[in-house]
Amino acid sequence: MKVSLWIDVRCPWTWMAAQWLVEDVAPHRDIDIAWEPMSLYLRKDPPESSPNYEKLWFTHRLLRVIQALKSAESEQAAGKAYFAFATLVWQGRDWDFAPADVLAAIGLEPSYATAFDEPSWDAAIQNSMSRAYAMIGDEAGNTPVLGITKSTGEPTAMYGPVLLHRPAPEGSLPLWDACVEMVTNPAFLELNSSQPDLPQFDTNR
Repeated sequence: MKVSLWIDVRCPWTWMAAQWLVEDVAPHRDIDIAWEPMSLYLRKDPPESSPNYEKLWFTHRLLRVIQALKSAESEQAAGKAYFAFATLVWQGRDWDFAPADVLAAIGLEPSYATAFDEPSWDAAIQNSMSRAYAMIGDEAGNTPVLGITKSTGEPTAMYGPVLLHRPAPEGSLPLWDACVEMVTNPAFLELNSSQPDLPQFDTNR
């Protein structure tokens, strides 16, 4: 089953969903993960005076690096870079690292970090975003967006899943199976609730 996850390093909810998907679901389900950029910088278009501007601009440029790896190397390389960047941001609270150093540390070619300052990658990022919003609607949430393509049928997607914390091991796969059914069932539209500012990163499972 092909699974797409639209990501931005700036989004803590995406980081929570990505860890769950890769570490808790993928070892037990036959899924092929594609990492799709979803720039909150492009989506929100913040003024430079905004308190969120610098972080959104930084992570948008990280998406350029991820897209360069995705285009020239593989989905696996893109995912590896995303995990390394998001770990620094959400576990290290580091918003000022050099992408080339990170790529070198995880065994990827550091020259891909030149994409950080290359706006030519923005068209591919915008195209990825357009494909997501064509499926979920322009008024839906931002990230994460989960897309699923079964062996038969067209790709479908939905905003989410928004996880407060990583599910307990016994709950991870039932939750995944429910997500597959909701995303691919044409009758299903939405479940929703209030949302705190950040997930519970340190919850013991």
